[in-house]
Amino acid sequence: MDQLDVVTAFLNAAINKEVYMQLPEGIEWLIAEPLSSSSSSSPADSTHKSTHNPCAEAHSESRAEERFVESTRTPDGNSQRVSTTPDNSQCVSTTPGNSQRVSTTPGNSQRVSTTPGNSQRVSTTPGNSQRVSTTPGNSQRMSTTSGNSQHVSAMPGNSQGMSTMTAPDPMAMPIYLNSSLRLNKALYGLKQAPLLWYATINEFLLSIGCTCAHADENLYLRSGIFLLLYVDNTTILYPRSASEAAEDLKTALKKEYKMMDLGKAKQFLGLEIARQDSSAITLGQAKYIQTIVKRFGMEDANPTPTPLHDKMTLETEPQGETEVDAGHYQSIVGSLSYAATATRPDIAFAISALSLCSSRPLTSHLTAAKRVLRYLKGTTDLKLVFPRIPVTPSPILGFTDSDFAGDINRRKSQGGYVFQVYNGPVSWKSYKHSMVALSTTEAEYVACSEAAREAQWLAKLHTDVVGKLGCPLPVCTDSNGALKNIQAAGYGKSRNKHIHVKFHHCRDLHTTRELEFSYVSTNDNLADIMTKALGPEKHRGFTEGIGLRR
Repeated sequence: MDQLDVVTAFLNAAINKEVYMQLPEGIEWLIAEPLSSSSSSSPADSTHKSTHNPCAEAHSESRAEERFVESTRTPDGNSQRVSTTPDNSQCVSTTPGNSQRVSTTPGNSQRVSTTPGNSQRVSTTPGNSQRVSTTPGNSQRMSTTSGNSQHVSAMPGNSQGMSTMTAPDPMAMPIYLNSSLRLNKALYGLKQAPLLWYATINEFLLSIGCTCAHADENLYLRSGIFLLLYVDNTTILYPRSASEAAEDLKTALKKEYKMMDLGKAKQFLGLEIARQDSSAITLGQAKYIQTIVKRFGMEDANPTPTPLHDKMTLETEPQGETEVDAGHYQSIVGSLSYAATATRPDIAFAISALSLCSSRPLTSHLTAAKRVLRYLKGTTDLKLVFPRIPVTPSPILGFTDSDFAGDINRRKSQGGYVFQVYNGPVSWKSYKHSMVALSTTEAEYVACSEAAREAQWLAKLHTDVVGKLGCPLPVCTDSNGALKNIQAAGYGKSRNKHIHVKFHHCRDLHTTRELEFSYVSTNDNLADIMTKALGPEKHRGFTEGIGLRR
């Protein structure tokens, strides 16, 4: 691949937006040096270069003949370069302290710059173009061409959809020191690329009749069709009655973007989608789990019945243990976290506990992390099951629970919740409370408030997809004390008046009948698996109750 091919690949268009960006290391020749004879002898080469750099054409002739006649470096580290060309072009620069460059070309072009503090550039070309810029604080660029057009921009202090960086090597790019490359279209991987891409795809989807859901900005609806967007990956969900409308939507997408129709969804973002004989849909991550088990050398380890031992408590600073490689430990926990948040709620508590030890992991922490890998090795085939015919009287059902001061280091409580939609698990979380609870009632009350916020969002999502709920959304808790506080008219007993006002949100939702909190036995509270390590029998029972089956 020659130099022009490299540049063409690098400047591959993705989004039609103006972006200012410094060239990466390795292709500085596009700005500072003329093309080699093998790649720039044809007229097409010079046209390509001047297209991406407006100033390159004006200076190409003098730059090709330019020869540096002197290069010195002062004792204080400032280097100075002076060059004279046959066309009376002179270049003087001092770097890296304050560099100054003055040049005169056949087209009466003059350039003065001072860097890196406040760089100023003034140039006059045959087309009467003028450019003034100051970087990197608040850079201003002003140019006037033969067509009397003017462009003013501020960067990067006040940048709007632009990216600027200083030249990597001032001596390697003497002519365009501290300048920026103006791209006609944004490149994949830029800081602004995700925002620009979302703005582009959102504008297109709205233009073809899609509406954005109120609960999720990445969910679009059109004529009974649901389009789920994740960066540049899309999944379209629709009933059989909307097959024709779905084909119209895919046709519109293909006209605008290069897209492949992969047929019925079998995989999305690492999630394996399957349909059983009973018409139930399952979500699993068998391949991903096998990959991470093999990556960390646990493919030959013996499986365990639970993620964590129910008799062991993780301490952040136990006595008599040695530190282990933090990078290796964090890599294990990070890999497990994706499985815990996607399809494996049975390891959510274990990952929450292991994450607290990431800054200074010790031997016992690494052993516990490897135990989770061993547990996943033996339960690779577990999947989330969503039955076709729901067996629950309410569309959405929630469970919430909390322990009391389970963290022996900080004495904070561990809370958690699980929500099922039509008897299929859709939302779960295991988290550490932000404050120290003074009683079990307070800990359970705070957990109810956290679950209430998630229940509100799920109700809003249900309104977007199906319609408004016809009854209050039920949330179950195994704490009678917390339930009495929620159902009380005032703050209840005086010992509960200190609870922060934000946690009383659940009481207001219960009063307005948006939610309905009720009691459930501890043995039937599915959120119990989110708050503590359980024994094999209990863990297996709650895992099946949530909706994880083989």
